[in-house]
Amino acid sequence: MRQRAPGVGVETLVPHFSGRFDLVVQVLGATPEVFAHNIETVHRIFRRARRGFHYERNLEVLRHAAARGAVTSRN
Repeated sequence: MRQRAPGVGVETLVPHFSGRFDLVVQVLGATPEVFAHNIETVHRIFRRARRGFHYERNLEVLRHAAARGAVTSRN
């Protein structure tokens, strides 16, 4: 995409990858300008809104990416 449209920024919107940080690193290898992950709600109501998901796991995905220098949707 960058070859066809120089100057265009790339933002990735990723899942939580079930906590597999190796997949986060793989996405970061493509050097997106923004690494995004939707948490969708606040911690207080997360369990009701996203049954079966883990709020902290979602934050860890963003923290892991940010710790590797990525601009995240949380920065």
